[in-house]
Amino acid sequence: MNDLRNMTEKERIKTYVSKYISYIENLDYEKAYSLLNEDFKQNYFKTIEEFENYAKNLYPDIIILEYEEMQRQGKYFILYLNIVDALGEKETFTQKFIVYELDYNDYIISFEVI
Repeated sequence: MNDLRNMTEKERIKTYVSKYISYIENLDYEKAYSLLNEDFKQNYFKTIEEFENYAKNLYPDIIILEYEEMQRQGKYFILYLNIVDALGEKETFTQKFIVYELDYNDYIISFEVI
């Protein structure tokens, strides 16, 4: 956690989203799901099975993240990321992520459902 305290806001938020994506890549859908905002889950993925199905169909097996833009709106951080398939099997797409940092390493995520 001390590492996080030494990072800029931008670095921390990128770290959080990278952790979420690494859970997806490692097929650890339960951990990825646990990072999501509760209201967001209720609106889009009421069950972990729904989330897992979405993630399996959308994300490539090996993901390269390209950070396009990040802005802060009040207490929320908005990031636009290009999701690139390292194997070239799926099309690159841009996805918007919203991160709310409660404290260092205590955060919730939501994203644009594509």
